Amino acid sequence: MSKHINSNLIGINILFILFGLFFGAADGVHSQDLVSLEKRFSDQVNFVNRQKQIIDSLQIILTERAKLIDTEKKKALPNNDKIIELMSKSATLTNQINNLQIKLKKDENELESTKKQLSLIYSELIDSLKLIQKSANLSRSHDLNNQILFLTEKKLLVSPRVSNLSFNPEYIIRIDLNTISDPTQRKIHSEYLENALDEVNEQIQQVTIRSDELKQIVQLQKKVERFVEEADFEGSVKFFNYRSGTDRNALAGFIPIDKTEMDYVLLSQFSSYSSMLDQLNMPGYINIKSKWGEGKTTKLSLGEYASLLKELRNYLQEYRLVLNSKLQSAK
Repeated sequence: MSKHINSNLIGINILFILFGLFFGAADGVHSQDLVSLEKRFSDQVNFVNRQKQIIDSLQIILTERAKLIDTEKKKALPNNDKIIELMSKSATLTNQINNLQIKLKKDENELESTKKQLSLIYSELIDSLKLIQKSANLSRSHDLNNQILFLTEKKLLVSPRVSNLSFNPEYIIRIDLNTISDPTQRKIHSEYLENALDEVNEQIQQVTIRSDELKQIVQLQKKVERFVEEADFEGSVKFFNYRSGTDRNALAGFIPIDKTEMDYVLLSQFSSYSSMLDQLNMPGYINIKSKWGEGKTTKLSLGEYASLLKELRNYLQEYRLVLNSKLQSAK
């Protein structure tokens, strides 16, 4: 048992050394440690979520007031004073919502900046641990697998925000540059297609990165589970169990992974990607027969998430072919 504990302590020391090297070289993060950055990320996520809840609540109130105004207007003898009062309150509420949305946008951008910093740190540490793993023995390699798995899950939590496509896929399908004679209009539509192509390429890249991360997590989970099954129950299992809680989550001073938060993030990402898939569905051109429908609202498995990403990437690649064809045919 002492052999395994010593191995883990060595792993922790290596991570601390890697932290020192990384923070000493990384511009903008050298003055703060990883835990404080993770704490900032957690606080930002909670704050942004609270802001969204407040805005959603105010939107509901605004909708209800609009219904009251409409109901009052339809009466045989409408109360104009009441209508004016409701409209005045609605205008005030609308301004309040607009101001909150502006602030939310700023806070979301700051959150994305923190996520980028953390993602860079996790990626550097993962790459360093993989390099160390090449010369490690079996037991040490398993210990490193646990650390890499932990960091990969952390990286998944700070994945970039998923947004719907900014262009209208249906409108793009209708564009035919060869039928546009006006040079200015032709240039405008051509740039629109090129921007859409750049965005599709970026989405394909992000989906591929996310797919690779999920694939790595699943592979590492299988390796850890296989090691646990083969290890001596009284010796290695207690220390190395992937879901052993304190042992794994205390790794090198990291803030533990909140399983509930992980489930929420995965469902949120899944829902956003499912929405993007719906955008690409254009009968007659790109016919999508997805099994995901409106997305999932219950517990999500990594396998289901990976399947959705694979389907989305295939359709994005198909859409890229359409865009390239339109641009090439006009040259």
